[in-house]
Amino acid sequence: MEQNKFLHTGLPEAPTHTNTPYDRVQNALLGKIGTALGAAVILMGASSCKEDVRAKHMVSETKDENDEIKFNLRKISPDESPFFVFHKNGDFTEAERADQTKKLPNGEIIFEDTGLLFYHAVHGDTRAKIIEKFSKYPEFAYFNKQLAKTISINIPDTELRELIKTEKDAWIPLPHENKDRYITDEDFCIYASAALAELQTDPLYGTMIAHILEQPGMSPELFIRSLLAIAKQEAGGAPLGSSEVFRWEGHDGHHEYSFSIFHVLMTGPGISARRNLGLTEGQTYHPQNAVKLFVAYLYEKTMESSHDPALDFPFTEKSLENFSTFYNGSRWKKINPDYPKNIYNFYVASDQIVHAALLNTQNHVPKIITSPSLPIGTQTEARPK
Repeated sequence: MEQNKFLHTGLPEAPTHTNTPYDRVQNALLGKIGTALGAAVILMGASSCKEDVRAKHMVSETKDENDEIKFNLRKISPDESPFFVFHKNGDFTEAERADQTKKLPNGEIIFEDTGLLFYHAVHGDTRAKIIEKFSKYPEFAYFNKQLAKTISINIPDTELRELIKTEKDAWIPLPHENKDRYITDEDFCIYASAALAELQTDPLYGTMIAHILEQPGMSPELFIRSLLAIAKQEAGGAPLGSSEVFRWEGHDGHHEYSFSIFHVLMTGPGISARRNLGLTEGQTYHPQNAVKLFVAYLYEKTMESSHDPALDFPFTEKSLENFSTFYNGSRWKKINPDYPKNIYNFYVASDQIVHAALLNTQNHVPKIITSPSLPIGTQTEARPK
């Protein structure tokens, strides 16, 4: 595909697939979304937040290490669209968890989520030790080249030790190789338009889209510009995917991970949104799912907040101060005082990029992130009945 002249990401071009109905998405978003939504639905009702529990992948304590278990690697094919399989309550079944729990040749236990691997941390682990363990495998040799926390395991050693101590099974997400996370701004827009078209008919979260689009001066294109600007700020202004999209959020007592391009925290409204959408943590890596998660998060947080974020659209420098507090809490004023200003600059600068992306008539699907191939000799870990 010819690179759009408005894009200046400096990233490799995404391969072509046939898995996203781009033309249908474009028509639904740019031509029919206003009619389909009708009058905006004002958000109301009680919060549906569930308890904050990270996904559990239990490990057998009775496994005989001498048992022979046939290795059966579950491969992810982009054509099979595993990122769009609905998982009740955002979790795998017991049978799926058993099949996707593996033991590497040197004894490390991992869990295969969709497009993301988790490692079962053990006593004595540190960031450096985990990196050393996995770097011994050719498939994970890149661990030694990605030592910065933004592109590696980013839980501090002190909190890692506490997590291992307090939880029976402490699962740590493993970083992707840099090249496998990149996504161009244009591709993000295509996925964002698909997400909004899909979510607009959702009886719960479609109302959030309607409520935002009813604001004076708003349009689907401006909404996508807003999404891109927030995603770019969450990436620190670097090309999307330059940094790992899971992040340990130890500040303010959260002590939990955030996931997706938007770094949605997996507590309270964030985990309620993911579970209600039927997404696993790994599925949030797909940018289309990330947009859905972001919209759902806005809805869930609106239910427990005195601020209506829809009133902050279309973005202005002033409205983004309110939005930043809603989205991150007031800590941005100390940690990153330029947060709203940066979003606004990205928002203004993305005008031509978003417009060109949505007018691009070439039907293609950007690269879908998948888990790295596992080392030969990996075993399926047994589980108690």
